[in-house]
Amino acid sequence: MTFARPWYAGGHRIERRWDAWRRGLKARMGWLDPATIQPFRGYGDGRRLRLKGRVLEVGGLARWHDRAGVGSNLMRMFHRFESDEIPDARIRASSGGRSVEAISDEEGYFDVALDGLAAAQAGERWQMVDLELLAPLVRDQHPVRLAAPVLMPPPAAGFAVVSDVDDTIIRTGATKLLRSLRTTLFTSVEGRVPFKGIGAFYRALERGAGGAAGSPIFYVSSSPWNLYDLLEEFMRLNQIPSGPLLLRDLGWDQGKLIAGRHEDHKLEAIETLVEFYPSLRFILIGDSGQHDAAIYREVVRRHPGRILAVYIREVARASGRDNAADEQLDAVRAAGVEAVLCPDLLHAAANAASHGWIEGPAVEAVRAEVAAQKRAS
Repeated sequence: MTFARPWYAGGHRIERRWDAWRRGLKARMGWLDPATIQPFRGYGDGRRLRLKGRVLEVGGLARWHDRAGVGSNLMRMFHRFESDEIPDARIRASSGGRSVEAISDEEGYFDVALDGLAAAQAGERWQMVDLELLAPLVRDQHPVRLAAPVLMPPPAAGFAVVSDVDDTIIRTGATKLLRSLRTTLFTSVEGRVPFKGIGAFYRALERGAGGAAGSPIFYVSSSPWNLYDLLEEFMRLNQIPSGPLLLRDLGWDQGKLIAGRHEDHKLEAIETLVEFYPSLRFILIGDSGQHDAAIYREVVRRHPGRILAVYIREVARASGRDNAADEQLDAVRAAGVEAVLCPDLLHAAANAASHGWIEGPAVEAVRAEVAAQKRAS
């Protein structure tokens, strides 16, 4: 969302001055907590890698993790969004005999691009990148060093998957504001509900038709980076394959408020992946509630021959959104790409098996997981 520059620039300056004043006060009063690095899963191709992370003061989120109840869930969410970012921090990233330094921006985020790496070792699907915080360090703080995982698709991978998150793998009610806010603020990660069969279907896609292809799965969402740890834990609990999460920044900068439009963020993230992996074709999965069909249609138009299939899960036929999705998918089919508006994930799995993208028995695994989740609900 773009605003007139004089108004927006003034708001941006106020925010920066407030952050600087608050951090200066904490430094003078000795209230600064030690800094830490929050890495986000990256991706690479054996010769180069891309990684994002954030530098923050060690906050109070951890002490709420073992508590239950609505109040605790609300406090956990408050600490995720109230986190004290550290701008202009220096970070060194090292991997494959190469190192590079990065500087965090005003919201504490940093990007690492390492090129010219030694080839990844065969079979090592996840490579580790060493990160070190060089500055700032408070008095008597121990060195901050950790390893961040980077996904390296194996040569056997026949395709990659890009999946939406909200109302595609996790029920959030993203098309209904109050329901979405209630889920976001008051529901624990254990209480969040996956769509039936999602784990079995995505594990089948990851294995591919041969059963061991190691196809990479990327998750693109308009959710803020503040929810990264929650989404990672949600996928672990529900046995959904790990993959890089490409979220967006809620902070201000001089060009936009929040992080721009939902559609722009998703389209840019998907295009980055398609261009980064020129030898891979892609399966795109989303829902009919947030313009995913229109975004994927544009990807198909811009990158002919690179998209294998588009699967869109129906959200609510009565809303009229599915009718719009039908029209977008008609255009995708006209471009020679498989496109299906799916009432459920079992339908998508059966279609993928019919094209040889997943193993035939995997469809029965999805069916069994759907049945088990229905019995448990």
